[in-house]
Amino acid sequence: MHNTDIQYIRSVFNHRFTSDMHNLKTNFDKFYNITKSVFKDRLKESDNFYLYSNKPKLSDCEIIALSVTGESIGIVIEAQASI
Repeated sequence: MHNTDIQYIRSVFNHRFTSDMHNLKTNFDKFYNITKSVFKDRLKESDNFYLYSNKPKLSDCEIIALSVTGESIGIVIEAQASI
């Protein structure tokens, strides 16, 4: 076996175990479902805590899930928003 073959096998093997952890959409969906289940008694329509006159782009549950997802992956959202 050549060195490149070994590197390929290692990358495929490692990628198989780490791909789910870094998938932003998958992690967001998991945290979104958890957020909805935790706050199910407090949520109004459209997964918001309050009724808003104008429909927001993201619901309150989506904002919480996005924040938790970013923290779990190691993204600091506040620092990137101020740039």
